[in-house]
Amino acid sequence: METPRSPWMVFNESLGGKPEALASADTPDDVKAKIRADINHSLETVAAISARNRQQGRWATRYEKRDSVMASLQRDASGKPKRGEPKRLARDHNLPVRQIEKWIAQLRASAVKLAPHASTDWRDVYHGEALRHQHRLLGRHPKKPKG
Repeated sequence: METPRSPWMVFNESLGGKPEALASADTPDDVKAKIRADINHSLETVAAISARNRQQGRWATRYEKRDSVMASLQRDASGKPKRGEPKRLARDHNLPVRQIEKWIAQLRASAVKLAPHASTDWRDVYHGEALRHQHRLLGRHPKKPKG
């Protein structure tokens, strides 16, 4: 009967033994530094593509305006906006009431979600390697970074 393959084995094989070499005490420090740089490049690739897919910065000015308007939002003791706040904010900032209501709903929804963080999970390294391989085949990023 064949022993089941662990995710570590699959990960190690897919990256050409880099994780095993990184964990080995016999591997020289300069080789470990190159492996770390390569893994960090994979993580940066995943972060760059996810930022592009989320189109960060596209709505930056609108978010700044939303944040400045919502900073003056007054809340009651339970944390909800006071009665008539959307109408007051719309009058003070010369915006539609519906826009203010949407921004308040966004604040409620974002309070429930967790803040995104830069992940260093092995799945991201694996995904970054796959993206880099795909880009190399397409000729988008033919060279690895120096370092």
